Amino acid sequence: MPQWWRVDLGEAHQLSSFAVSFQHADRTYTYLIETSQDDSVYVQQVSLSGLGALQSEAFPPGVSARYVRITITAATPLIDATGTHLSWATFFEFSVIGI
Repeated sequence: MPQWWRVDLGEAHQLSSFAVSFQHADRTYTYLIETSQDDSVYVQQVSLSGLGALQSEAFPPGVSARYVRITITAATPLIDATGTHLSWATFFEFSVIGI
C-alpha cells in the first residue's frame, strides 16, 4: 500500500511545519514525513496517524532540507454497499512552511 509523493524546494530551507489536505475527511491516514538534502538518503522526521481533511504538524527543531516526502503507509478501508475495499490516498494540497 505505501504511496509517496515528494517536493523539491529548489535549495535547502529551515523547515518549521507542514500541512496536508486529504480528499476523504472520514478516513484515517497513517503516514511519514521524511526529508533529504540529495533526494537519495531520506530521514524520517514525523510519523502520524490522523483523521480529518486538514492535518498539520511541526517539524522537530533544526530540520533543514531541500526535499520533503510524504509516504502514506495505511488508510482506513472504504466501506460501501458492495463491501470493504482497500483505500488509496488522495490529497489536494501539501504545504511546507519554513524560511
